[in-house]
Amino acid sequence: MRDIKQQVTYGKYWENKCKEQLNQLNTFGQLELTDTYDDFENFDIFNDNFFIEHKQRKISGTKYPTLVFDYVKWKRFLQLKKDKPSLRFFVIWTCTDDRYIWEMDESKWGNEVYVNRWEQQDRGRGYLQDTDVCNVPVEYIKKFKDFNL
Repeated sequence: MRDIKQQVTYGKYWENKCKEQLNQLNTFGQLELTDTYDDFENFDIFNDNFFIEHKQRKISGTKYPTLVFDYVKWKRFLQLKKDKPSLRFFVIWTCTDDRYIWEMDESKWGNEVYVNRWEQQDRGRGYLQDTDVCNVPVEYIKKFKDFNL
């Protein structure tokens, strides 16, 4: 069984590191961690124009045919986008070989992103549970260094 406290600490460390690096690049303007306004926000990093989900992975970004993020992030994206259509949403994966980025957009559903169920996953709660995840095929994901807004 995974240790949920250890996983949260690990995730928070990498979210903060990603935010600091993005702020140095100034690609998205100055960003904050979402826990500054809501500990339970589904996304990790934000400002008035952008929401970013960061995933730290201990694999190469091309090891598997897709990179994944939790389906609850997609549902939250749809809610926030409805409330403020001008917002833009991104998933950034920091992998062992590079950093990758993909922009969420409703028109990509079923084409560039699809959902499937991972069964019997230990999510650090002491029991196995099913989890819906969004899969983004690697051919639609850009290396961050090749990304332009």
